[in-house]
Amino acid sequence: MSNSANRFCAACPRKLSKIPDEPCPRALERIYAQQSDAGRSKSDPDALPGCPWALNSAEFNYCFWSYATQLDEPVPDREICNLLGISQQMLDKTLKSAISKLQDLRGTDVMDGFVETVMEIAAQQNPDNTVYLPDSYSAPPETLQPGGEEEPDEDAKLVAEVAKKPRKGYGMPVHRSGDRIDIFGLYSKKALEKAKNAKK
Repeated sequence: MSNSANRFCAACPRKLSKIPDEPCPRALERIYAQQSDAGRSKSDPDALPGCPWALNSAEFNYCFWSYATQLDEPVPDREICNLLGISQQMLDKTLKSAISKLQDLRGTDVMDGFVETVMEIAAQQNPDNTVYLPDSYSAPPETLQPGGEEEPDEDAKLVAEVAKKPRKGYGMPVHRSGDRIDIFGLYSKKALEKAKNAKK
């Protein structure tokens, strides 16, 4: 039996031997109590009847442990709020409380066991840190010419051509001859006409 299933068996108020495959009545009892208690902001959620592991999700039979088997990526705050039937402010308050409780447990056997479990999971994931280069950077042997020189790449040719051409204009409009910057291009037609009339 997996570690998650063992934790479920220990936590389940109904003392089920496996994760439910149909909607849990205790979880539904908690969800109905939460919905009817929505107007009372000061009530203690732990005092409500039903299962404390209830989630507002028919897909997972309203059970957190069923949902936990599908957890692969971080869950957005909005989805957490929908699943738990709480507001964003309540989620932030709960997170702060959880962090302070975890800080109080620092150095204890419980926290050391938790850290070891997290490290084992991270080691099992084995991320791929390989850097993959495009084909243009790793030329296969057949591109080598008999003289031993490598055939120039198309990207390299383009970079060389751009480097050879002098930069003209530096962001300013260039005269149609291409030799100088056309400073009159900065003015509107009306301003140019005024300038011509002023010269005359």
